[in-house]
Amino acid sequence: MEALAVPAMNMIDEFLVQNLANTVWSIAPLRWHHGPLLAAISAQSRAKITEFYVQGCANLAWSFAQLGVLDEPLMDAIAKSSIRIIAEFHVQTMASTAWAY
Repeated sequence: MEALAVPAMNMIDEFLVQNLANTVWSIAPLRWHHGPLLAAISAQSRAKITEFYVQGCANLAWSFAQLGVLDEPLMDAIAKSSIRIIAEFHVQTMASTAWAY
């Protein structure tokens, strides 16, 4: 898995918001905790938080919680962004996001 983390971190600046959310969402069920990669995903996600749609916000929140990572700056950013798009949340995305907190 390390062989995947290093290239991802090297090109994290090029990731679209969906790439960020999908990357952490795909490693969360594996319980693979790579601190530097998660920190890079968090930093980029916070910088691009206003570009995220509902599913991306829900996936980010759920994934970090699933990994047992309490990233307060990221969760604060997700919460603020979610307020902006709250009307677009569906039951499942609302439940996933709420569970993460």
